[in-house]
Amino acid sequence: MPEGVRATAKAYDRSSVKTAARSGKEIAAFFDGLRPVDPGLVMLSRWRPDAQVLAGDDRIGMYGGVALKP
Repeated sequence: MPEGVRATAKAYDRSSVKTAARSGKEIAAFFDGLRPVDPGLVMLSRWRPDAQVLAGDDRIGMYGGVALKP
């Protein structure tokens, strides 16, 4: 969702909150050497989908993940 990411980044640039748009591959690098917890690094809507967030609804445009130190 490149256009949505650009629009969000511009909005954050105008605020006091600092953020950085990263690809899934760039985010995955933060998990190097760790043991991922299911379902791994995925779009937030796929982490714990329920009636409010349908599985596969990736309009949120953010990744989430949890991992354990070995």
